[in-house]
Amino acid sequence: MLSMSAIRAINFTEQVIFLAVYLVFVVWLARRLQPSPVSRWFLALTVALWLWVSGRFMESVVYLFLPSNNDAYVFAANFQYLGFGYSAASYVIWVLYVSGRWRATENLFVRAVVLGFPALIVLIVFTNPLHHLFYTKLAMGQQVGHGPLFAPLFVFGYVMLLAGWCVSMIDIVKRGGDKARRAFLLSAFPLLPPLAAAARSLSGIDLVDFTPVVMAVSWWCLYLAAFKHGYVNVVSSSLAEAVRHAPRPVAVYDAVRGEFVYRNLLADGEYGTAFSKLPNAVPMSEGSYEARLQGRELSVSVTVLSGGELMVSAADQTEVNSRLQMLAEQAERLEQLTVRLAEENRSIEAYLESLDLAGDLKRRKEMAEGIYEELSSVFERIRQNLQAARSDPDRSASPLEENLQIGIDSIAKVRAVVAELRG
Repeated sequence: MLSMSAIRAINFTEQVIFLAVYLVFVVWLARRLQPSPVSRWFLALTVALWLWVSGRFMESVVYLFLPSNNDAYVFAANFQYLGFGYSAASYVIWVLYVSGRWRATENLFVRAVVLGFPALIVLIVFTNPLHHLFYTKLAMGQQVGHGPLFAPLFVFGYVMLLAGWCVSMIDIVKRGGDKARRAFLLSAFPLLPPLAAAARSLSGIDLVDFTPVVMAVSWWCLYLAAFKHGYVNVVSSSLAEAVRHAPRPVAVYDAVRGEFVYRNLLADGEYGTAFSKLPNAVPMSEGSYEARLQGRELSVSVTVLSGGELMVSAADQTEVNSRLQMLAEQAERLEQLTVRLAEENRSIEAYLESLDLAGDLKRRKEMAEGIYEELSSVFERIRQNLQAARSDPDRSASPLEENLQIGIDSIAKVRAVVAELRG
């Protein structure tokens, strides 16, 4: 049978491996998640679970290296509840966002209750005279004396977890689809740790540390629910990346706070100043609007999301409007050239009527017919270029410039023919 020292060494090794691997996951998750409340609070929960196991790790360090230091053991034991308190708070806020009840997180009473709980634990853990409010005596795990705040804070923490679990179950019943798997995955964290703690207390077995395994399973189930199977209100990473690099500015506006809670690269960078002033320029309600900000002419679209936020996207009409104006100006110049060409045609017709039928009439007639045929093809090319310019304003410059040159060249040829015919 293994000695107590060997068992403690095994627990120490298990915790070191968990904390190292889990820390890698924390960094990986922080780099991967998009900036949204659901993602941020899931990351906070992930860090809190790491702190929870860190308390157990500290206990093992005291067991192995400081066996007679009761104060160090009291601090290590209390530190677990730092992770526990932040886990409960992060989980409750995360579930509120997941279920679309994000407005509840803005309630001052909810904030005070949920965030005040871990703040009180921090005060106790890091204030030496208050250590014994949780534990008054710890003799290396064999003899335990609880302080006056142990039971109420312990019970309050699990009541918070149970409340968050009830909110998630109500959301599952309402939303429908794959209820059994969602209920299982979203129940892992609020139910598995207390069940494991109850089993440990009732059996009296506390030799092998179960905490890292329980935390890993709980976290993995929540991660699968949130980011693998898409069971919560989180945009998939691929879609989030597409929105982030979209060729037009896109942002999410929180009407309650009166501020943008998310902006993609364009909305945050090139259009940053314009988007900051957008709420003052157009109504922040569903619909389509026109706005002129920072020298940009924007066509703005506002859509209400399922959580109540507003998705705001914009198309920059500045360059398009400029091209349309240029198209109108060049079309007007072409119209003037067409009138001038028609006048030259009438001059040719009048002169042909006055021509004497003697001499080189045949040659003159062929010249006139030739210029008429060329003018016919010129008008057809002008018509085709105008049609192409109107159908694609972004590429209108090239056909319009060609039309101008065709008109100028045609007038020159007509004048040359008229001069030769008159000569």
